[in-house]
Amino acid sequence: MAAAKYRIFLIVSSFLLCLFLALPVQAAEKVRVGCVDIGDFIQIDQDGYAIGYGADYLNKIAEYTGWEYEYIQAPWGECLDMLRRGELDLLLPAEYSEERAEDFLFSSYECCFDFAALVGRKSDERLYYDDYHGFQGIRVGMIKGNFLNDLFDEYAENHGFSYEAVYYDTGTQILEALEREDVDAIINGNMEYNMNQKLLAKIDYMPAYFITSVDKPGLMVRLNKALKQIFIDNPYYSAGLYEKYYHEMDRQFAEFTREESQFVKQNGPVSVLVARSDYPFEWYDEKEKTCKGAYVDYMRHLSKVSGLNFEFIPLEPEEASADKLFRENAQIRLSVFKQKRSGMSGSLKYTIPYYNCSFSLVGKKDEPLNLSSYQRIAMVEKVDGLQEVLEDKYPKWEIVTYDTPKDCLTAVENGNADCAMVSSIKLSADRNLLGMNLVVVDGSTAVSPVYIGVSESANPLLAQVLSKSIAKAGEGAMDEAVYATLLSGKENKDFSYFIQTYPLYFAFGVIAVSLLGVGILFMRYDARHQKLQNLILQKKNEELKAAIAMQTLLRRKAQTDALTGLKNKSTTEELCRACLEHAQGD
Repeated sequence: MAAAKYRIFLIVSSFLLCLFLALPVQAAEKVRVGCVDIGDFIQIDQDGYAIGYGADYLNKIAEYTGWEYEYIQAPWGECLDMLRRGELDLLLPAEYSEERAEDFLFSSYECCFDFAALVGRKSDERLYYDDYHGFQGIRVGMIKGNFLNDLFDEYAENHGFSYEAVYYDTGTQILEALEREDVDAIINGNMEYNMNQKLLAKIDYMPAYFITSVDKPGLMVRLNKALKQIFIDNPYYSAGLYEKYYHEMDRQFAEFTREESQFVKQNGPVSVLVARSDYPFEWYDEKEKTCKGAYVDYMRHLSKVSGLNFEFIPLEPEEASADKLFRENAQIRLSVFKQKRSGMSGSLKYTIPYYNCSFSLVGKKDEPLNLSSYQRIAMVEKVDGLQEVLEDKYPKWEIVTYDTPKDCLTAVENGNADCAMVSSIKLSADRNLLGMNLVVVDGSTAVSPVYIGVSESANPLLAQVLSKSIAKAGEGAMDEAVYATLLSGKENKDFSYFIQTYPLYFAFGVIAVSLLGVGILFMRYDARHQKLQNLILQKKNEELKAAIAMQTLLRRKAQTDALTGLKNKSTTEELCRACLEHAQGD
């Protein structure tokens, strides 16, 4: 009976398994996406894979929806028509307009931010940034049906110039037309960039969205649900994508106006004040009579970017600590931190920051600290911008200012401060700066931006040109200058530097040298004394030998007859007596 039940169970199980295997497998939903000719947005590589900003975003959405994508390449206008006819399911990036909203559904979340831009050839010296007079009558390449065209038409009307529009089907075609000089400029977004191009105008800034046909509300509901979840999981996802693909755009598009370009061409050398001893950032090499340091190297790089010529002038010792930031005729001061919360100081203007200086917290060894409680923090007085950051972040801290990083560390060693805030780069550059009793408590406690300070008496265009040049140079240029300085290790350290920086080691060195000198003098004295002793001993030995020889000669004369040379009578008797005593009766 049990065997029969077992056979029935096997038959039923086999039937159900076959039925399950015969069922069709649910395939992933395929979504047709328009692939528009926009550089680095969605491109199909040689292996057939979609790459770029838009492709990455769509792949992220697929993690929540399970979609598979079929990319269909076509010009923007054709993609819009295909989306209306239902031949496409999804298209991006699309700017919102009421006219488009009649035919398409827009996502609740933007896929990116874009600005309409007028772009020209870098080699074309007739046109400059926001050069409205120069734009009069230019030929402008545009993509048919592009929403940005209407924005540029409004821009031209508002600024009083006319232009000739030349239409093309794709982004590739307008780029080729610009390169062939068939047009003077093109209308494009900031998501396209070519090294041979320059920005002539930013027309408008706007969000761009995913769109689908009004006949597919269900697809848009699922898309919005996925976008919301992406935003919840990582609110900065789209910002990370922008950093990955387009972070160079802002600095590449920092172009000069006609007025700024004329200033660069006609301006003479710009005088730059340099601190005498602020290694590794800036210092004066007394031996080579030249200014050195990471900031100086960066300014030399900025000279190539901007076209300006810089003349480096070392600060005199008394000027380095003076309240007056500029001497007469000086125009630029390096390593400037903003002085007041209000932003501007009365004696200078600021460029945009060119470096973010990281600061470490240094304390005594084996002394635990509670950074959220009251602490006395020593920091360099000139870094006022950092002081304000710390006051906001740690309201319970008491800030005590000193002239130099070494003074701050000495204050910690002497118990006048609990910790010192010192540049992380300085600590890396000089391993002996901490000494024996100090240790880094927090490697990156705060970051303070560093600016170029421009004298109030300088031409206002100088600060503008420098700011745009800093943007053009990019974030990595200053980091490269710092690391190159650290790797070279060519700081000019004279005798006074070691006395000021390492007074304890200097004292030990003086004592050691003194003891060594005394030891050498003692050894020389001892050697001379030993040599004299040896001469005296040698003389006494010679005298002793002479006395023994004389004694032997006198004894021989006393025991022999002077005439015959034989033993005399007394010696013979003495010898006979001794012989008889030892004869023992023989």
